[in-house]
Amino acid sequence: MKRKKTFFLIALAAGCIGMTGCAGNDMERAASADVINIQIAYENNPGEPIDLACQKWKELLEEESNGQFHVELYPSSQLGTKGDIINQEIAGDSVITLANGAFYADLGVSDFSVTFAPYLFRSWDDIEKLAASDWWAEQEQELKETSGLTILASNWHYGVRHTLTKKPVTSPEDMKGLKIRVPGNQLQVDSMEALGAAGTPMSLGDVYTALQQSTIDGLENPISVIENGKYQEVAKYLCEDAHIYDLTTWCCGEEFFESLTPEQQELLKKTCEEAGVYNNGILEDETEKSMAKLIIEDVQVYEVEDMDEWFEASQTFYQKAEQKYGWTEGLVDTVKAIIAE
Repeated sequence: MKRKKTFFLIALAAGCIGMTGCAGNDMERAASADVINIQIAYENNPGEPIDLACQKWKELLEEESNGQFHVELYPSSQLGTKGDIINQEIAGDSVITLANGAFYADLGVSDFSVTFAPYLFRSWDDIEKLAASDWWAEQEQELKETSGLTILASNWHYGVRHTLTKKPVTSPEDMKGLKIRVPGNQLQVDSMEALGAAGTPMSLGDVYTALQQSTIDGLENPISVIENGKYQEVAKYLCEDAHIYDLTTWCCGEEFFESLTPEQQELLKKTCEEAGVYNNGILEDETEKSMAKLIIEDVQVYEVEDMDEWFEASQTFYQKAEQKYGWTEGLVDTVKAIIAE
């Protein structure tokens, strides 16, 4: 009897410990259930300005929310292509990615793609004036209504986009017949074709091998992205044609955004904009460092002096744009007027 009693007491104690452990685990799960887990995904590689600024955004959001938000960063297309991620956003996942007007046009907001029209903007001031306008706010609202996406911030400089090639390019004439990698949107394909090149959509992660195997002849991107991707190892000619001042935005799904409290929504937007200011502050310095590395690695750099020559060469793009992309009549003139204000 004594042995049975002892066994019973041990079993009872073990059961109590187990119940306490389960209760503790449940409390931990309940606490963690209050934490909002966010995945921020992008194509850029670790060390690029966008990645460094995303690290800053993570730090700001987690600290200023007192742990309400937990952020995981996924650089280098770890969660898939931009299109894959945007589909996840629309489906309601708590994922955030960067995108621009050309991608939003493919989602039904046709006028937004004018932000990627070649050589339309000649400075950051030009594109920032547009982003601060009522016109821009209207595009954001239309995006929300047509695709279920919410833009969190529109102040991030992605960079001035130039062209790196395997043979010298010093004029629009030199672009003819070249296969140039572009992101997966129709507008950038067409803007390259207006210069006589074949715009070739391709994931950024596939570009190095494609250049190495001469599947493509070059790519266009900001200098820091080019250098960080080591594309200069297989292509040695950089034309600073500045065809796009790429002001990018960060977006999430409307379903996820509306699941947050007004205070959480405001904090998410606020920290995104703050990280954008940080990004813009380091971009110029990082671009200069990247250019210096390219020159050390024997990249030949051609600085365009007559930008009008390139704009004129791209006119076939503008002649077809309103009809092809469904732009509002006079859209380019509207944008030029906003820039001139």
